[in-house]
Amino acid sequence: MDQLQRGQEVFLAYLPAISLSLYYRSLVPGFSIPHLAHVLLSTGYLAPPASRKRVQERLTDTAALLAQSMTEMAALQPKTGTGWKACLEVRILHAKVRRALLRRTRRSRSDDNENKNTKRASWDANAHGIPINEEDMAATLLAFSVNALVGAEILLGFPLPRQERLDYLALWRYLGWLLGVRVIDDDKDECDNRDNSSAQRNDLPRALDPCGPGWLENRSDSIEHSSAIFQSIIVHLLHPDESSVQVAHHLLWQGRVNEKSLMETTKTQRQEQENWFYYRCLQCRRFVGNYLADALQLPLNPKRWYRWRSWIFSSVMLTAISVYTFLALPFSPCRRFIVSFHRKHLQSFAMSWSKEHIQRVKDQLPNETKVCNFAMLFSPANQ
Repeated sequence: MDQLQRGQEVFLAYLPAISLSLYYRSLVPGFSIPHLAHVLLSTGYLAPPASRKRVQERLTDTAALLAQSMTEMAALQPKTGTGWKACLEVRILHAKVRRALLRRTRRSRSDDNENKNTKRASWDANAHGIPINEEDMAATLLAFSVNALVGAEILLGFPLPRQERLDYLALWRYLGWLLGVRVIDDDKDECDNRDNSSAQRNDLPRALDPCGPGWLENRSDSIEHSSAIFQSIIVHLLHPDESSVQVAHHLLWQGRVNEKSLMETTKTQRQEQENWFYYRCLQCRRFVGNYLADALQLPLNPKRWYRWRSWIFSSVMLTAISVYTFLALPFSPCRRFIVSFHRKHLQSFAMSWSKEHIQRVKDQLPNETKVCNFAMLFSPANQ
């Protein structure tokens, strides 16, 4: 438990750097994995035709999961902790989405004509596999853990202390286990529960345990194992296609702007929206590099002056966050105040989000008397 608490402190200490890394290095580029991009396109979450409001709500929901899980150790206590409950609710949400998309596959086989006459597209399991499978979940877990730390280290210019990286990985290993990502201990328990005659054969492949110590008992190192798994997943899955480009651009626009709102805005306002989009593309490019940014077709501002202005603003902001992150390192006398400040505001955000989300659920599901915080407010099967 002490290590999990230390992992929470790592998150709180480097919150601004980790938040930037999660958005520009993990979330947007993460959908370079076509399987994940197709899930979003099929559900409408964070992808066209979701409105700007819908996209911002989904991003806020993700932030709320972190806020409920990272502020204090009590939040991770089984049965009573808000973070513990939130992780299980998200796990149920993933299961509902998985079930709905797989039902599309069966439905399309039984009634092809119905699908031809509707906007609903069947889920191609042969091309995209099982939606939100364990490998996809492992990739997401590593994006929130290893990749987030790498982003913070890019801003700092040097690696974080080894113990902090170990603590942060241990925290995400536990959160991932709650979300449904198997760990090595699960395989051992399963073998112990089998008869001797069948113990040598396991119906499931061995657990990836992406944030765990690794499969070699004589070389236990969670930093090495998580980095190796992450690099393997990048090589295996990170091949952007048209859906990846579509989702990445939609996220960097932070949702589409409908035609009505475009007509109501002035030319200056439209230019400002475009400049912010180009600025986010530049930020993403600086975090992931030109190769992946070009694959995602992230454009630079076509106007030279605006491009230089975005670069200067980006550099100033990143420098400020780098200095702030440096002040949060373990040896700094400012760390205690920074952690306390971030904890206080995250707790406040979680409380306000909970009230707002309850009202949102009531508005969209008026006939439901009790709904979990991360309820699926519309069914993918009906899109």
